Amino acid sequence: MENATTNGSAGGAWHHGQSVARGQPEAHLPIIDEAHLDEQTFGDIHLRRDVLSLFLQQVLSTRAALETCKDPDERARLCHLIKGAARGVGAFELASASQLAEEAPSDGSSISKLFESLDTAAAHVPGLLRI
Repeated sequence: MENATTNGSAGGAWHHGQSVARGQPEAHLPIIDEAHLDEQTFGDIHLRRDVLSLFLQQVLSTRAALETCKDPDERARLCHLIKGAARGVGAFELASASQLAEEAPSDGSSISKLFESLDTAAAHVPGLLRI
């Protein structure tokens, strides 16, 4: 089984065998890689729905917490949390934005990109829950 991981280099990340340069736009990636999600949920539609429901709750709660968070260390912790959840369901663009914000938790541009990715994921997941 192929998993999304970050390689150890400072130059980029691996997503299902694709190397993506750190900081590069990932518009070519689907919001949720459904093939990855199906692998993670063993093709079980009920498990898929449960995982997506939990992911949506985490996206919404993390976004709310980030909106009011002033502490850079706490912001980095929240980014790390959502990064792992995003990788688990195949939301690799969100995972990438989370990683950038985690590495620079005081950078307004990184946090803004993370909010955009969180909003995109939050808008997309309900459609997947209806499948």
